[in-house]
Amino acid sequence: MSGSDRFSAKDVKPRGEPNPDGLLFGKRLVFTGTLASMSRAGAFQAAVDAGAKPLTSVSGRTDYLVLGVGAGYRKPDTPQSTKHPKALALAADGASVQIIDEDQFVCLLAGVATT
Repeated sequence: MSGSDRFSAKDVKPRGEPNPDGLLFGKRLVFTGTLASMSRAGAFQAAVDAGAKPLTSVSGRTDYLVLGVGAGYRKPDTPQSTKHPKALALAADGASVQIIDEDQFVCLLAGVATT
């Protein structure tokens, strides 16, 4: 995304009352890579509708990093995304960030635990 295509969670409003008992309620999410089942804007909207806060960068306060297609590695030591290695390093240092794929994100949206 670039220029006018950029958006943030502040730009996305919930389309109803989020379920406070939902699995994503109050969680901080970061997306990386291309999602197969929805656009990035659609993923932000789904997360906000679930009561989550989508962010654009990984930090120690991130609950989930959602890996889309192309978010992994092309070859050893050549990451396609800086978010994935950063999340791995934070997790290794004891942060509670969980790295999940798109299918796991969709399951959490549906209220199905993935662990």
